[in-house]
Amino acid sequence: MSVVPTQQGLTKWWNSISNLSEISKSNYLTIVRSYLGYRADSGDESAAKTLRWVRNSLKARPKPKPAIGRRQPLSATEFEQYLGYFSGRQRLALEILYRLGLRPSTVLSLGKANLVQDEDGGWLKFLTKGGRELAVPCPQDLYDRLGTLEEPWFEWTRQVLDRRIRGLAKRHFGRPLSARDFRRGFVTRTYAKSNDLFLAAKLAGHASTRTTEIYLTLDRKRMREAVE
Repeated sequence: MSVVPTQQGLTKWWNSISNLSEISKSNYLTIVRSYLGYRADSGDESAAKTLRWVRNSLKARPKPKPAIGRRQPLSATEFEQYLGYFSGRQRLALEILYRLGLRPSTVLSLGKANLVQDEDGGWLKFLTKGGRELAVPCPQDLYDRLGTLEEPWFEWTRQVLDRRIRGLAKRHFGRPLSARDFRRGFVTRTYAKSNDLFLAAKLAGHASTRTTEIYLTLDRKRMREAVE
């Protein structure tokens, strides 16, 4: 005969899975509730009592959504100031992140083989996350500097780059910032300049404009102008 778990046992179990994602904990909690619900429907008063306790006490809390404006992209002036804290190859990597909006993993994998020049100027050609070939225009000054680098260009891991970006942003700007935020800022700036979602998606290497919409950051100033 199946035994109804005690509140003490459930509390111990819940604490043991505290490091799991909220989605995983929610899935496990659904299984527990279903089992207790089945037993309660069969007339088990103990199960009904435990089910009420589970519903009131054990809850998988979804990650809070960031407040509008909390992760606003760096302005051009802020970026120039921020860039001053970097030098050498880290500075170049940061410029690629900000000016071209590439994924951090893509930036760290680049080399001379990714440089392409034609009558329209310099390009960076690489494979997207989905395995599609993409070429994005590269400003000539940035293209020329990359062409003088000895390989490998960037020898750090994503984690090392992110730690430096986060640490300096917190110290000098008092705000959260990650390598991926530069990509989000690029998409937002591109759309703001062109008002062309397809162009922003193309430059970001997104297969769908729906993905691009997720990257767009609402600007507080534009929101206020829309209602005044």
